[in-house]
Amino acid sequence: MKKLEYIRKPILLLIFLCINGLSIAQHSNKLTATLDVESKTFNIQQEIIYENNSKDTLGFIYFNDWANAYANKNTALAKRFSEEFKKGLHLAKDEERGNTKITSTVDDNYQGLDWEYAPGRDIIKINLNHPLPPKESAKIFITYKVKLPSDKFTTYGYDNRAGYYLKDWYLTPAVYDGEWHLYSNKNLEDLYTDMANTSIELIIPQNLFAVSNFHELGKNQEGDIQHIYFQGINQKSGEIIIRPSKQFVKHVTPEITIFTDLQSTKYDEISSGISINRVAKYIYENLGDFPHKQLLVSELDYNKDPLYGINQLPSFIRPYEEQFQFEMKFLKTALNSFIKETMFLDPRNEKWVTDAILNYLMIGFVQEYYPDQKLLGKLSSIWGYEIFIWPK
Repeated sequence: MKKLEYIRKPILLLIFLCINGLSIAQHSNKLTATLDVESKTFNIQQEIIYENNSKDTLGFIYFNDWANAYANKNTALAKRFSEEFKKGLHLAKDEERGNTKITSTVDDNYQGLDWEYAPGRDIIKINLNHPLPPKESAKIFITYKVKLPSDKFTTYGYDNRAGYYLKDWYLTPAVYDGEWHLYSNKNLEDLYTDMANTSIELIIPQNLFAVSNFHELGKNQEGDIQHIYFQGINQKSGEIIIRPSKQFVKHVTPEITIFTDLQSTKYDEISSGISINRVAKYIYENLGDFPHKQLLVSELDYNKDPLYGINQLPSFIRPYEEQFQFEMKFLKTALNSFIKETMFLDPRNEKWVTDAILNYLMIGFVQEYYPDQKLLGKLSSIWGYEIFIWPK
Protein backbone atom coordinates (compact mmCIF):
# COMPACT_ATOMS: atom_id res chain seq x y z
CA MET A 1 0.00 0.00 0.00
CA LYS A 2 1.27 3.48 -0.87
CA LYS A 3 2.40 5.64 2.01
CA LEU A 4 -0.13 8.34 1.15
CA GLU A 5 -3.08 6.01 0.54
CA TYR A 6 -4.67 6.77 3.90
CA ILE A 7 -4.80 10.51 3.14
CA ARG A 8 -5.68 10.31 -0.55
CA LYS A 9 -9.44 9.87 -0.11
CA PRO A 10 -9.83 12.71 2.43
CA ILE A 11 -7.92 15.05 0.11
CA LEU A 12 -10.04 14.02 -2.88
CA LEU A 13 -13.21 14.55 -0.84
CA LEU A 14 -12.02 17.98 0.31
CA ILE A 15 -11.24 19.06 -3.25
CA PHE A 16 -14.58 17.71 -4.48
CA LEU A 17 -16.45 19.71 -1.86
CA CYS A 18 -14.42 22.85 -2.57
CA ILE A 19 -15.12 22.61 -6.31
CA ASN A 20 -18.77 21.68 -6.21
CA GLY A 21 -19.99 23.44 -3.10
CA LEU A 22 -19.84 26.88 -4.73
CA SER A 23 -20.28 26.25 -8.44
CA ILE A 24 -24.02 25.73 -9.00
CA ALA A 25 -24.52 28.72 -11.30
CA GLN A 26 -21.56 30.34 -13.00
CA HIS A 27 -20.77 33.88 -13.97
CA SER A 28 -19.59 34.32 -17.53
CA ASN A 29 -16.95 36.60 -19.03
CA LYS A 30 -16.37 37.50 -22.65
CA LEU A 31 -13.27 39.58 -23.39
CA THR A 32 -11.60 41.06 -26.42
CA ALA A 33 -8.12 42.25 -25.43
CA THR A 34 -5.94 44.08 -27.96
CA LEU A 35 -2.27 44.73 -27.19
CA ASP A 36 -0.75 48.11 -28.01
CA VAL A 37 2.94 47.24 -27.99
CA GLU A 38 4.10 50.86 -28.05
CA SER A 39 2.28 51.84 -24.84
CA LYS A 40 2.30 48.33 -23.30
CA THR A 41 -1.45 48.64 -22.90
CA PHE A 42 -4.35 46.28 -23.46
CA ASN A 43 -7.57 47.77 -24.81
CA ILE A 44 -10.32 45.58 -23.38
CA GLN A 45 -14.00 45.18 -24.13
CA GLN A 46 -15.62 42.93 -21.56
CA GLU A 47 -19.11 41.51 -21.24
CA ILE A 48 -19.91 40.13 -17.78
CA ILE A 49 -23.00 38.14 -16.87
CA TYR A 50 -23.16 38.13 -13.08
CA GLU A 51 -25.28 35.41 -11.46
CA ASN A 52 -26.68 36.27 -8.04
CA ASN A 53 -26.19 32.97 -6.24
CA SER A 54 -26.88 34.46 -2.82
CA LYS A 55 -30.14 34.78 -0.88
CA ASP A 56 -29.95 38.57 -0.94
CA THR A 57 -31.07 41.16 -3.45
CA LEU A 58 -28.05 43.13 -4.62
CA GLY A 59 -27.96 46.81 -5.46
CA PHE A 60 -24.29 46.84 -6.44
CA ILE A 61 -21.50 44.45 -7.40
CA TYR A 62 -17.81 44.58 -6.51
CA PHE A 63 -15.12 43.63 -9.02
CA ASN A 64 -11.42 42.96 -8.49
CA ASP A 65 -9.27 45.36 -10.51
CA TRP A 66 -5.82 44.25 -9.39
CA ALA A 67 -4.14 45.79 -12.44
CA ASN A 68 -4.76 49.19 -10.84
CA ALA A 69 -2.73 48.24 -7.76
CA TYR A 70 0.37 49.66 -9.50
CA ALA A 71 -1.19 53.06 -10.22
CA ASN A 72 0.40 55.17 -7.48
CA LYS A 73 2.00 55.19 -4.04
CA ASN A 74 -1.38 55.19 -2.24
CA THR A 75 -2.62 51.75 -3.27
CA ALA A 76 -2.69 48.82 -0.86
CA LEU A 77 0.15 47.19 -2.81
CA ALA A 78 2.36 50.29 -2.60
CA LYS A 79 1.69 50.61 1.13
CA ARG A 80 2.63 46.97 1.72
CA PHE A 81 5.86 47.44 -0.21
CA SER A 82 6.57 50.49 1.93
CA GLU A 83 6.07 48.43 5.09
CA GLU A 84 8.67 46.00 3.74
CA PHE A 85 11.05 48.89 2.92
CA LYS A 86 10.67 48.29 -0.82
CA LYS A 87 10.70 51.69 -2.49
CA GLY A 88 10.62 50.57 -6.14
CA LEU A 89 6.94 51.32 -6.73
CA HIS A 90 7.13 54.62 -4.85
CA LEU A 91 10.07 55.84 -6.90
CA ALA A 92 8.95 54.36 -10.23
CA LYS A 93 8.61 56.43 -13.37
CA ASP A 94 5.10 56.91 -14.73
CA GLU A 95 5.79 54.65 -17.70
CA GLU A 96 6.80 51.84 -15.32
CA ARG A 97 3.56 51.95 -13.35
CA GLY A 98 0.41 50.09 -14.28
CA ASN A 99 -3.18 51.26 -14.09
CA THR A 100 -6.73 50.80 -15.31
CA LYS A 101 -8.66 53.48 -17.18
CA ILE A 102 -12.39 52.74 -17.46
CA THR A 103 -14.06 54.58 -20.35
CA SER A 104 -17.55 53.04 -20.36
CA THR A 105 -19.77 50.98 -18.05
CA VAL A 106 -23.32 50.17 -19.18
CA ASP A 107 -26.04 47.58 -18.52
CA ASP A 108 -27.84 45.41 -21.09
CA ASN A 109 -30.13 48.35 -21.93
CA TYR A 110 -27.03 50.44 -22.65
CA GLN A 111 -27.81 52.67 -19.71
CA GLY A 112 -24.75 54.03 -17.94
CA LEU A 113 -23.75 52.57 -14.59
CA ASP A 114 -22.14 54.58 -11.80
CA TRP A 115 -18.97 53.16 -10.33
CA GLU A 116 -16.28 54.07 -7.82
CA TYR A 117 -13.07 52.66 -6.39
CA ALA A 118 -12.90 51.18 -2.91
CA PRO A 119 -10.18 52.72 -0.66
CA GLY A 120 -7.46 50.27 -1.79
CA ARG A 121 -7.87 51.51 -5.39
CA ASP A 122 -7.95 47.99 -6.85
CA ILE A 123 -11.59 47.05 -6.18
CA ILE A 124 -14.44 48.64 -8.13
CA LYS A 125 -18.00 49.06 -6.88
CA ILE A 126 -20.54 49.18 -9.72
CA ASN A 127 -24.01 50.40 -8.80
CA LEU A 128 -26.82 48.62 -10.64
CA ASN A 129 -29.69 50.56 -12.20
CA HIS A 130 -32.13 47.94 -10.95
CA PRO A 131 -31.95 45.62 -7.90
CA LEU A 132 -30.73 42.11 -8.68
CA PRO A 133 -32.88 39.45 -6.94
CA PRO A 134 -31.57 36.00 -5.95
CA LYS A 135 -31.15 33.52 -8.83
CA GLU A 136 -31.29 36.33 -11.37
CA SER A 137 -28.47 37.67 -13.52
CA ALA A 138 -27.22 41.07 -14.62
CA LYS A 139 -25.31 41.79 -17.82
CA ILE A 140 -22.67 44.51 -17.72
CA PHE A 141 -20.51 45.86 -20.55
CA ILE A 142 -17.22 47.52 -19.59
CA THR A 143 -14.68 49.16 -21.89
CA TYR A 144 -11.30 49.95 -20.36
CA LYS A 145 -7.54 50.12 -20.86
CA VAL A 146 -5.02 48.20 -18.76
CA LYS A 147 -1.55 49.74 -18.75
CA LEU A 148 0.84 46.95 -17.75
CA PRO A 149 3.47 47.65 -15.09
CA SER A 150 7.13 46.78 -15.32
CA ASP A 151 7.75 43.23 -14.13
CA LYS A 152 10.41 44.46 -11.68
CA PHE A 153 7.79 44.98 -8.96
CA THR A 154 6.06 41.58 -8.81
CA THR A 155 7.20 39.74 -12.02
CA TYR A 156 3.79 40.53 -13.57
CA GLY A 157 3.52 42.94 -16.49
CA TYR A 158 6.07 43.58 -19.23
CA ASP A 159 9.76 42.67 -19.21
CA ASN A 160 12.74 44.09 -21.08
CA ARG A 161 12.75 41.19 -23.58
CA ALA A 162 9.43 42.03 -25.30
CA GLY A 163 7.55 39.57 -23.09
CA TYR A 164 4.36 39.97 -21.05
CA TYR A 165 3.09 38.06 -18.02
CA LEU A 166 -0.65 38.57 -17.55
CA LYS A 167 -2.09 37.44 -14.23
CA ASP A 168 -5.06 38.99 -12.40
CA TRP A 169 -5.13 41.47 -15.27
CA TYR A 170 -8.83 41.88 -16.08
CA LEU A 171 -11.94 42.59 -14.01
CA THR A 172 -13.30 39.62 -12.06
CA PRO A 173 -16.28 39.48 -9.65
CA ALA A 174 -15.50 39.54 -5.96
CA VAL A 175 -17.04 36.78 -3.85
CA TYR A 176 -20.35 37.41 -2.09
CA ASP A 177 -21.75 34.79 0.31
CA GLY A 178 -23.88 37.02 2.50
CA GLU A 179 -20.99 39.45 2.79
CA TRP A 180 -18.51 40.78 0.28
CA HIS A 181 -14.96 39.43 0.50
CA LEU A 182 -12.86 42.35 -0.70
CA TYR A 183 -9.13 41.69 -0.80
CA SER A 184 -6.67 44.16 -2.25
CA ASN A 185 -3.63 43.10 -4.21
CA LYS A 186 -0.74 42.78 -1.74
CA ASN A 187 1.45 40.51 -3.87
CA LEU A 188 0.29 37.45 -1.91
CA GLU A 189 -0.97 35.38 -4.87
CA ASP A 190 -4.45 35.25 -3.35
CA LEU A 191 -7.01 36.77 -5.72
CA TYR A 192 -10.44 35.73 -4.43
CA THR A 193 -12.94 35.47 -7.25
CA ASP A 194 -15.82 33.23 -8.21
CA MET A 195 -15.37 30.55 -10.83
CA ALA A 196 -16.67 31.58 -14.25
CA ASN A 197 -16.98 30.50 -17.83
CA THR A 198 -14.59 32.81 -19.65
CA SER A 199 -13.71 33.32 -23.30
CA ILE A 200 -10.84 35.58 -24.35
CA GLU A 201 -10.01 36.87 -27.80
CA LEU A 202 -6.38 37.95 -27.56
CA ILE A 203 -5.20 40.25 -30.36
CA ILE A 204 -1.41 40.58 -30.54
CA PRO A 205 1.32 40.99 -33.20
CA GLN A 206 1.89 37.84 -35.26
CA ASN A 207 5.55 37.57 -34.17
CA LEU A 208 4.57 36.85 -30.54
CA PHE A 209 3.66 33.51 -28.95
CA ALA A 210 1.05 33.12 -26.20
CA VAL A 211 0.26 30.30 -23.78
CA SER A 212 -2.41 30.17 -21.08
CA ASN A 213 -3.88 28.09 -18.29
CA PHE A 214 -7.06 28.33 -20.39
CA HIS A 215 -7.59 26.03 -23.37
CA GLU A 216 -6.63 27.45 -26.76
CA LEU A 217 -9.56 27.02 -29.16
CA GLY A 218 -7.73 28.28 -32.22
CA LYS A 219 -6.16 31.28 -33.93
CA ASN A 220 -6.22 33.21 -37.17
CA GLN A 221 -4.02 35.85 -38.75
CA GLU A 222 -4.89 39.14 -40.42
CA GLY A 223 -1.80 40.76 -41.89
CA ASP A 224 0.72 41.20 -39.10
CA ILE A 225 -1.89 40.71 -36.37
CA GLN A 226 -3.09 37.42 -34.89
CA HIS A 227 -6.29 36.59 -33.02
CA ILE A 228 -5.93 33.82 -30.43
CA TYR A 229 -9.02 32.38 -28.73
CA PHE A 230 -8.84 30.97 -25.20
CA GLN A 231 -11.61 29.41 -23.13
CA GLY A 232 -11.86 28.56 -19.45
CA ILE A 233 -14.86 26.54 -18.25
CA ASN A 234 -15.65 26.75 -14.54
CA GLN A 235 -12.26 28.36 -13.85
CA LYS A 236 -10.99 31.38 -12.00
CA SER A 237 -8.84 34.09 -13.54
CA GLY A 238 -7.05 33.47 -16.83
CA GLU A 239 -3.26 33.60 -16.90
CA ILE A 240 -1.45 34.37 -20.17
CA ILE A 241 2.28 34.46 -20.92
CA ILE A 242 3.35 36.20 -24.14
CA ARG A 243 6.88 35.96 -25.51
CA PRO A 244 8.75 36.67 -28.77
CA SER A 245 9.88 33.03 -28.98
CA LYS A 246 8.12 29.73 -28.45
CA GLN A 247 9.52 28.44 -25.16
CA PHE A 248 6.69 26.32 -23.75
CA VAL A 249 6.60 22.61 -24.49
CA LYS A 250 3.41 20.55 -24.55
CA HIS A 251 3.55 17.26 -22.64
CA VAL A 252 0.62 14.89 -23.14
CA THR A 253 0.77 12.36 -20.31
CA PRO A 254 -1.80 9.60 -19.71
CA GLU A 255 -3.20 11.65 -16.82
CA ILE A 256 -3.03 15.30 -17.93
CA THR A 257 -1.83 17.69 -20.64
CA ILE A 258 0.87 20.05 -19.37
CA PHE A 259 2.41 23.17 -20.90
CA THR A 260 5.73 24.07 -19.29
CA ASP A 261 8.95 25.98 -19.79
CA LEU A 262 10.64 24.51 -16.70
CA GLN A 263 13.96 22.95 -17.60
CA SER A 264 17.40 22.17 -16.29
CA THR A 265 20.56 22.85 -18.30
CA LYS A 266 22.13 19.60 -17.04
CA TYR A 267 19.03 17.44 -17.47
CA ASP A 268 18.25 16.36 -21.03
CA GLU A 269 14.87 16.62 -22.75
CA ILE A 270 14.07 12.88 -22.72
CA SER A 271 14.87 12.57 -19.03
CA SER A 272 12.78 15.68 -18.31
CA GLY A 273 9.84 14.09 -20.14
CA ILE A 274 10.15 10.93 -18.05
CA SER A 275 10.24 12.99 -14.86
CA ILE A 276 7.19 15.01 -15.91
CA ASN A 277 5.30 11.76 -16.54
CA ARG A 278 6.28 10.53 -13.08
CA VAL A 279 5.09 13.74 -11.42
CA ALA A 280 1.83 13.75 -13.40
CA LYS A 281 1.13 10.16 -12.40
CA TYR A 282 1.84 10.91 -8.74
CA ILE A 283 -0.48 13.93 -8.72
CA TYR A 284 -3.26 11.94 -10.39
CA GLU A 285 -2.93 9.05 -7.92
CA ASN A 286 -3.21 11.41 -4.95
CA LEU A 287 -5.50 14.19 -6.19
CA GLY A 288 -7.49 12.57 -8.98
CA ASP A 289 -8.43 13.99 -12.38
CA PHE A 290 -7.62 17.57 -13.27
CA PRO A 291 -11.00 19.03 -14.31
CA HIS A 292 -9.64 21.32 -17.04
CA LYS A 293 -8.07 20.85 -20.47
CA GLN A 294 -4.50 21.61 -19.45
CA LEU A 295 -2.20 22.59 -16.62
CA LEU A 296 0.23 25.50 -16.98
CA VAL A 297 3.54 25.01 -15.14
CA SER A 298 5.81 28.01 -15.66
CA GLU A 299 9.24 29.15 -14.56
CA LEU A 300 7.68 32.48 -13.64
CA ASP A 301 5.29 30.81 -11.21
CA TYR A 302 8.12 28.78 -9.71
CA ASN A 303 10.25 31.88 -9.20
CA LYS A 304 7.39 33.48 -7.25
CA ASP A 305 7.45 30.57 -4.78
CA PRO A 306 10.76 28.70 -5.14
CA LEU A 307 11.81 25.59 -3.28
CA TYR A 308 14.56 26.92 -1.07
CA GLY A 309 17.53 24.63 -0.56
CA ILE A 310 17.12 22.74 -3.84
CA ASN A 311 18.82 24.96 -6.40
CA GLN A 312 19.61 28.30 -4.80
CA LEU A 313 23.23 27.29 -4.26
CA PRO A 314 25.84 27.64 -7.02
CA SER A 315 25.82 24.59 -9.32
CA PHE A 316 29.29 23.37 -8.25
CA ILE A 317 28.19 22.88 -4.62
CA ARG A 318 24.55 21.86 -5.05
CA PRO A 319 24.07 18.79 -2.89
CA TYR A 320 21.28 17.11 -4.89
CA GLU A 321 21.23 15.19 -8.16
CA GLU A 322 19.79 16.93 -11.23
CA GLN A 323 16.85 14.53 -11.49
CA PHE A 324 15.83 15.11 -7.89
CA GLN A 325 16.19 18.89 -8.25
CA PHE A 326 14.11 19.02 -11.44
CA GLU A 327 11.34 16.75 -10.15
CA MET A 328 10.96 18.62 -6.87
CA LYS A 329 10.92 21.96 -8.69
CA PHE A 330 8.35 20.71 -11.18
CA LEU A 331 6.26 18.97 -8.52
CA LYS A 332 5.94 22.07 -6.34
CA THR A 333 4.97 24.33 -9.25
CA ALA A 334 2.52 21.80 -10.69
CA LEU A 335 0.89 21.18 -7.30
CA ASN A 336 0.55 24.92 -6.71
CA SER A 337 -1.20 25.37 -10.06
CA PHE A 338 -3.35 22.25 -9.64
CA ILE A 339 -4.56 23.19 -6.16
CA LYS A 340 -5.26 26.83 -7.05
CA GLU A 341 -7.37 25.72 -10.02
CA THR A 342 -9.37 23.08 -8.15
CA MET A 343 -9.88 24.19 -4.56
CA PHE A 344 -12.37 26.97 -3.89
CA LEU A 345 -11.20 28.31 -0.55
CA ASP A 346 -10.68 31.79 0.83
CA PRO A 347 -7.03 32.15 -0.27
CA ARG A 348 -6.16 34.83 2.28
CA ASN A 349 -7.69 33.24 5.37
CA GLU A 350 -7.46 29.55 4.50
CA LYS A 351 -4.12 29.36 2.72
CA TRP A 352 -2.85 27.08 5.47
CA VAL A 353 -5.11 24.32 4.08
CA THR A 354 -3.59 24.38 0.60
CA ASP A 355 -0.07 24.80 2.01
CA ALA A 356 -0.58 21.76 4.25
CA ILE A 357 -1.76 19.61 1.34
CA LEU A 358 1.12 20.77 -0.87
CA ASN A 359 3.78 20.15 1.77
CA TYR A 360 2.37 16.74 2.69
CA LEU A 361 2.29 15.60 -0.92
CA MET A 362 5.84 16.78 -1.51
CA ILE A 363 7.04 14.84 1.53
CA GLY A 364 5.12 11.83 0.26
CA PHE A 365 6.78 12.10 -3.17
CA VAL A 366 10.24 11.99 -1.59
CA GLN A 367 9.23 9.04 0.59
CA GLU A 368 7.91 7.14 -2.42
CA TYR A 369 10.54 7.85 -5.07
CA TYR A 370 13.60 8.89 -3.03
CA PRO A 371 13.32 6.98 0.26
CA ASP A 372 17.10 7.04 0.79
CA GLN A 373 17.53 10.75 0.02
CA LYS A 374 19.49 12.44 2.80
CA LEU A 375 18.96 16.03 3.91
CA LEU A 376 22.47 17.02 2.85
CA GLY A 377 22.34 15.12 -0.44
CA LYS A 378 25.76 14.50 -2.00
CA LEU A 379 27.44 16.57 0.71
CA SER A 380 26.64 13.88 3.27
CA SER A 381 29.34 11.69 1.66
CA ILE A 382 32.05 14.24 2.46
CA TRP A 383 33.87 13.20 5.64
CA GLY A 384 33.41 15.70 8.43
CA TYR A 385 30.85 17.86 6.55
CA GLU A 386 27.82 16.64 8.47
CA ILE A 387 29.65 17.11 11.77
CA PHE A 388 30.68 20.61 10.68
CA ILE A 389 27.12 21.60 9.70
CA TRP A 390 25.34 19.78 12.52
CA PRO A 391 27.75 19.76 15.50
CA LYS A 392 26.61 17.72 18.46
